Amino acid sequence: MIRQTLIASAVVLSSTLAFVSTAQANPVEVLFGGTVTNSCTFSNKVDGTLTAPTNSTLTSTGATPGTVTVTCSGPATLNVNAPAIKTAPVDYNDATTVKSATVAGTGAASLNITVDDTLGVATGALVLGDTNLTVDMSADHGTVLPAGDYQFGVTMTATAL
Repeated sequence: MIRQTLIASAVVLSSTLAFVSTAQANPVEVLFGGTVTNSCTFSNKVDGTLTAPTNSTLTSTGATPGTVTVTCSGPATLNVNAPAIKTAPVDYNDATTVKSATVAGTGAASLNITVDDTLGVATGALVLGDTNLTVDMSADHGTVLPAGDYQFGVTMTATAL
């Protein structure tokens, strides 16, 4: 009888252990969020050089154009200002010089922007990604340029929309 009771107890104990479930919490997912603001940055700027094909003209054609990359995280506007004199001989008269610049863009955006003194500023559309810009410029003085060193600047700004 003890033997039967022992066997019955073992069966009951085994059954109880077989049906005991482990307590478990429901799964939880931890989320992460953030915001990327639309912005543009310039990088890899290389200044250009000028040559004087005539005694009244300076140009990057036949010399070295300037280059720069603009990277935007969304749509933007590229503003290109007409070239401005930075350094010139003392007897240079900027008022008689017609200056112009051309900006060609490849990569994310395809651009072809021309600006001169009359226009002042020209614009183009930028998109998400890297756009490689090639900048050429020329300055036609109309008369003989005074001897000396010249430096012009073409200012560009990228404004996120």
